Amino acid sequence: GGVAAGQESVSGKLMGGGRSSVSGDSSGAGGGEQWVLDYTRNLTGLLQIASEGITTDGTGRLWLSGMDSLFQTDLNLKIEVVNGHAIPADKLPHYNHCGDMTYYKGMLYIPLEEPSYTFPALGVWDAKTLNFTGKYKAVKQHHNSLLAIDPSTEIIYTTEFQNVDFLY
Repeated sequence: GGVAAGQESVSGKLMGGGRSSVSGDSSGAGGGEQWVLDYTRNLTGLLQIASEGITTDGTGRLWLSGMDSLFQTDLNLKIEVVNGHAIPADKLPHYNHCGDMTYYKGMLYIPLEEPSYTFPALGVWDAKTLNFTGKYKAVKQHHNSLLAIDPSTEIIYTTEFQNVDFLY
């Protein structure tokens, strides 16, 4: 998931009314909401390895993930915190790959995968320090590439990478 290394990242702001806009939902099921392309930023330097995921807290912070790295930036992609080895080998010895994460209540919830894609898990990192909290749980699927959290119910939804038939 996420932004491919060396490619531009696109950010949009949810807008209504008669603005020039791009809509990814041609069926109109989005309730008339339209996304306006607001700006693009090139990923440079260390951020070029952040090709797995991106999330925000909604207050001006972004978190980006690479296969084994986490970054906290401001909205201009100025790096504020880096964890270049986010998956601690002593605590998560089988895992080598962070998926597309979600920020929720000061934590980063990150799908984890290992080379055979047979024992995926969900891990939790502190969003301020980018350190692993020690909390993780195996999930019953093959390829744990992304997740979302419903804040009203605190239910975590995950799905496979391809051939998606249902949510976990």
